[in-house]
Parts: sequence; structure tokens; C-alpha cells
Amino acid sequence: MILRAVLGLALILGLPAQALAEGARISVTCQVTSSCDAGGQCTATRQPFDFTLDPVDVGPDGAGDFRITIAGAGFDAEVTADRTVTWAGAAETWNQLVFAAEPHVIWTARRAGPAPEAQIRFLSCETQL
Repeated sequence: MILRAVLGLALILGLPAQALAEGARISVTCQVTSSCDAGGQCTATRQPFDFTLDPVDVGPDGAGDFRITIAGAGFDAEVTADRTVTWAGAAETWNQLVFAAEPHVIWTARRAGPAPEAQIRFLSCETQL
């Protein structure tokens, strides 16, 4: 059943079905191509951003609970059937990755509190299993 769930997620993320023959961990290697602040000011960049998704409690459609690991730090994440990964990161930052047409991903991050902040990053990603 877990393999079917990971297959569902892989299809959501645009992975070929045969790529799931071994293991359930999904590794994603990205380059941030531009970063924009809440005021709409954008800057071109070439910043690497890599993460892994490990299934925790996943349904047959690939949606469910995952563990996202970024730069050695792990966070509880939810993956929905509409190609969105959501997690609360460090410093009370709410994050969402939206998988658009391959290889494009949109990463939004917002932080509330005394110094609220929001950022949108545009990424180009490759996925490996």
C-alpha cells in the first residue's frame, strides 16, 4: 500500500511510474531562479535548494503526511492531491511548495509575529528516487 501511495505522489510530482521500483524516499534538487518580496520586488538568483520527502501516513492517491528534510532539518509536512507540500519551518515560518508544470515549482514562505515577512521563490527542480 505504501508503494501505491508513493506512486500516487510521484505521479503528482510528475515522476515516471517506473522510477518507483526501489524505495519510498523522494529527493528533489532545485535551483531558485528568482526571489520576490511581499512588495513585488524580485531578484534573479541561482541559489540551490534541495529537499527529501519521506512518507509517514499516505493514502492511495499519494496525499498525506510526509517528513520533509531541508539542509539536515526535518519538519512534518502535508502533501495534497493538488500538488502542494505544506509545512511549518523554523522561526514560525509557514511554507508551501506548489508543483506547477515540470520542472517549475513555486515556494511561498510567510512569517507572522512582530516582524512579519513574506517571500515567493521560483524554482527549477529535478526529482530522484
